[in-house]
Amino acid sequence: MSSCLRNSHHVLPQAYGGEEGPIAELCSADHDLLHLVSSRIKNGKPYQSLVNEFSPEGSRTLFLARIDARAEEATRNDPNKRVAVSLSLTGD
Repeated sequence: MSSCLRNSHHVLPQAYGGEEGPIAELCSADHDLLHLVSSRIKNGKPYQSLVNEFSPEGSRTLFLARIDARAEEATRNDPNKRVAVSLSLTGD
């Protein structure tokens, strides 16, 4: 097994109410892949070629990506959901 940076991933994303839920430890590459797959699921784009469902890590990544996508869908119109805000700052 190769060494990699480890990331903590909220199984139920914080933005969708998972502040105190379970955490999964993932290799940083698998964590990035999880969010890419989740994004593709949310947008109805193909994702199967990104994940090898027959490997233990591929199955786990796909499982967590599906939870992320379903959580976003379940809270899409919830006024209590956290919202991402982006600001542009000037040097003034």
